[in-house]
Amino acid sequence: MYPVLLHPDLYGMLRQTAPSARARVWKTLARLRSGQWGGGTRVKRLRGIGRPVYEARTDSGDRLLFTVARSASAEQPDRLISHLQVWDWVEHDDAVRVARRNRAPEAEFLELEAAEQFEIGEPPPFPGACFDDIPAESDSAEGDADPLLRFLLPPDGAEPLPTEDLSGGIRWFQLAPAALASEADFQRLLDLGGEELELKLTREQYEILSLDGPVLLAGSAGSGKTTIAVH
Repeated sequence: MYPVLLHPDLYGMLRQTAPSARARVWKTLARLRSGQWGGGTRVKRLRGIGRPVYEARTDSGDRLLFTVARSASAEQPDRLISHLQVWDWVEHDDAVRVARRNRAPEAEFLELEAAEQFEIGEPPPFPGACFDDIPAESDSAEGDADPLLRFLLPPDGAEPLPTEDLSGGIRWFQLAPAALASEADFQRLLDLGGEELELKLTREQYEILSLDGPVLLAGSAGSGKTTIAVH
């Protein structure tokens, strides 16, 4: 099960969307969370982009764009797990164009052009890994096999770099598992507003929360001081 994070702009868009369209988004998010990336979801990776960017089908015309980031678990801050970062919901013909749009400092990789797309039926072993995360010596292990296939199915022992992928620059909304287990709860959250959604914290922020008080917290503007204080 992958935790699901919503970009605040996408959350605002969904709040203004008809319930019938939201229902399609909910269904796709629920399938992505459970690892059902094939079938009707028809997940594709945008080929030619340095960091893996994916699209998932919500209906014949619309696609969700998402990336995968390793970030700390709220329950175990020292453990990094893969989170689905759902950036946008676009018309199919606009998917690649929108994927290249620089929405935030953390999304400069979306500016790169995609040469083509290819489908994957299930999440790869390390869906957020970049090519640099796979040892160079592994290239000769598979002979003349497709290098993209070697990326999706890395050799034994290859692990993504153990780094926190969320910088805290974007206030991601984290969807509770219950919201994706029930369409009614998903609709209710969107109707009630952002105060019902939890903000995703970084590993450093979770570690600060676990300290015994009192704590003197110093940081630059936008670093998350108020968010930590609220938590």
